Amino acid sequence: MFMNTTILAYLIISLFLPLALIFKLIRQDTKLVILIAPNACIVAYVINVIGFGGKWWYLKPLLGSQSLTTLPVNLVFYPALGTFFIYLTEHSVINRFLLLIIFVVLTSSFEKILIMVEWLSYCNSWNVYFTYITYLISYGFGYLYFNWLKKQFITIRRSK
Repeated sequence: MFMNTTILAYLIISLFLPLALIFKLIRQDTKLVILIAPNACIVAYVINVIGFGGKWWYLKPLLGSQSLTTLPVNLVFYPALGTFFIYLTEHSVINRFLLLIIFVVLTSSFEKILIMVEWLSYCNSWNVYFTYITYLISYGFGYLYFNWLKKQFITIRRSK
């Protein structure tokens, strides 16, 4: 039996491409991935539980149920983005605040595309601006968490 192209596209975007990014990041900075990805996973899960529970957004159940459909997003997609964001703040010459804005805008824009292809819908007056604020808080929290970890426990090699 062949997989529906919509499901395949969803798995490529939410699972396989982010996994490739995670594996690349592991080769570059294993400690960073181990420290940041689990935290980003928890943040993604909590925000999605609140959003789905509050009926502010709805994800089309492409994998049979909404819960199953959110697994790749919560376990791989958002942790990959969060880890990549922190990696860039540590290894890039780009201003950290500018990186934060770029990640928030790109992630919010990606979510807008999901709405356009009808994989995601907003409910109860939720909109892309609230989404922007949610990502700003999520990435900002990840950055603050990482800086707290650095001060408490770890040293990270900076790229030259």
